[in-house]
Amino acid sequence: MSQQSGRQDKKELIADRLVEVRKHLGWSIRDAVEALGYVRSRYTNWELGIRMPGYQELEDIGNVTGCNPGYFVGWTNRMIDSRYVVLDRTTVKTSDGSLTVQNATDVAAYRDDYLAEKGLKHSNLITVKAEDDAMEGVISKGDLALIDMSRKPASVRDLFAILVGDRIWLRWIRPEINGSYTMSAENSHQYPDETLSPDQLQALNIIGRVAIIEHER
Repeated sequence: MSQQSGRQDKKELIADRLVEVRKHLGWSIRDAVEALGYVRSRYTNWELGIRMPGYQELEDIGNVTGCNPGYFVGWTNRMIDSRYVVLDRTTVKTSDGSLTVQNATDVAAYRDDYLAEKGLKHSNLITVKAEDDAMEGVISKGDLALIDMSRKPASVRDLFAILVGDRIWLRWIRPEINGSYTMSAENSHQYPDETLSPDQLQALNIIGRVAIIEHER
């Protein structure tokens, strides 16, 4: 086998396995591109077998997908080392760039089929630790909250994560009949309700919706 044909075979193997892993995760090409942070043409060239990702890029793909990087190049035929997804994101995107969230944590892991059942995608998730008693009764100090960053306030009361400085607060947001919104905590004596106009709500840096709460004992 010539070096050129061997390289082409490798491109095709990587392309096939990129598609396989993406479909296994239930991702569209757009999902994969957003999760990796690459331009679309760069990623699609890999799936089409036009170009090959480098070693660092393969490591990035492995970290994002939870897949063994060696699987893509044929070093192993075991796609996923574990059925558990470690949610190790600690940064969020802001208008000023990437920001490290001080109360984000990388200790949580969930089964990939459980996340899929809940309609949650690994690339949209961040886990934070509640640092105060504002939501006592729903989320206690020290509890973990899994945030789905694809979900924003809609037409019903729900629990959301709000970026304040370099930390995330958890608060109820409820739409009112008059078009305003109420932001509230469970501990309303210490954390009074706030009435927000649509513009004020828009100005908040709402990261996403609380999807799962993990209680400590």
